[in-house]
Amino acid sequence: MTSLYIFVFAAIGILYAAYTRNKSESDRLKSLQRRHEVLNPEIKYEYNRFNTKKERNTTISFNQGNFNLKTDIQNIRIANQTLVSKISSEYDNIPIQFDLVIQPFEKVLFEIEGYNNFDQNGIMILWSYGTHTKFPIEQIEELDFLMDVLPAEPRGVYLDLEAFKVDKAENSVLLNGKFQDGKDFKIAINYKSYLLEFTAPEESIKNFKNFRDFEELEIDET
Repeated sequence: MTSLYIFVFAAIGILYAAYTRNKSESDRLKSLQRRHEVLNPEIKYEYNRFNTKKERNTTISFNQGNFNLKTDIQNIRIANQTLVSKISSEYDNIPIQFDLVIQPFEKVLFEIEGYNNFDQNGIMILWSYGTHTKFPIEQIEELDFLMDVLPAEPRGVYLDLEAFKVDKAENSVLLNGKFQDGKDFKIAINYKSYLLEFTAPEESIKNFKNFRDFEELEIDET
């Protein structure tokens, strides 16, 4: 089984449990993760689309203090209020691989007509495949600030989301979030053209205290 599927099973199991319970201890979450990895449950996907385009392309730029990344999405899946986007692209012939996970996320967000804004809290996980993510990115000059922080083992970090905007005319879901330092970031997912764009202040991207370890995720009482 590939690391992607192991991660999907673990992430969906943990996050679904986390957002549907009032309070859980960290050891309980780790126990759930181990159980999902061992039992390997079959997931009933509400949405599962694969981009068959052969052309893979990613652009990275720093402009007027902002960081911008545009890339194609290879696979988009939704199950149990969790969206998993697999990024498998290229930047100047250098492969790029990572996952972007949004939770909670409902398939209905792809179906709502018109332009709508929902003030809904959530999290966005950036998941590294370990060496498959680390080594290629270390060859990209524009991302040299990541060299000392990218893990050699599969690992995830997360950011807080504050709002979901749906633009049916553009086939896009826009996500607004906030770093620990108080600055905003934006993510746009186009589920028809399989494109993803991430925009954030350069200083916030380079402040690694903004990215909290997924394994240390705590569930607040609501």
